[in-house]
Amino acid sequence: MCLMGAMNNSPLITDWIMVVITAIYVIATVLILLANRKAVKAAKEQLEESKREFEETRRLGLMPYICFSESSNSLTDYFCHLDVGDDAKRESSYHVRVDIKNIGLGTAKDITCLYCNFDNVCDIPFPIIALQNREHCSMRLIFHYPSDTFMYNTAYLVLRYKDLLDRAYEQKIGFEFDYDSVKEEHITRSVFTLPPKMVNN
Repeated sequence: MCLMGAMNNSPLITDWIMVVITAIYVIATVLILLANRKAVKAAKEQLEESKREFEETRRLGLMPYICFSESSNSLTDYFCHLDVGDDAKRESSYHVRVDIKNIGLGTAKDITCLYCNFDNVCDIPFPIIALQNREHCSMRLIFHYPSDTFMYNTAYLVLRYKDLLDRAYEQKIGFEFDYDSVKEEHITRSVFTLPPKMVNN
């Protein structure tokens, strides 16, 4: 009887063992699947990050950076006339000589310019259309204003240009003015260049 009972229980034990083994296999398979999904997600994120880094490196490798600095050089390649205020009468003028250099790694093309003085914003004809990497030139900016007007505070040139991949940039060049009451003449306190920013075309 005992032998028969043991024989009858053997298939049951075997079935339970198979159930346990199957359950372990299923759990292991699920864990492996989850681990694979996690690994695939991590690899995809790493690939996207590498792609972003590559595009950023590529962009920086072609990004122009136009820099203005005040110059004492009397030789001038270009002239640019700017009117201070709305409908300014050209009774008086103030000259600022600047060196312009593309210190970025890429060429700046399709250069256009806005002049911003107080609340007055206007397009101005800018004589430079493009600047290659490390190319530089000189320009005399001539600010025209009525004789009873003094130039104070800060005015800006807003340059807009593209790199060789047609990505658009905008860059501000600032001019801080003052008036010397002793000499009774305008002076430029500083000329400063802000970094370029990418903008939508």
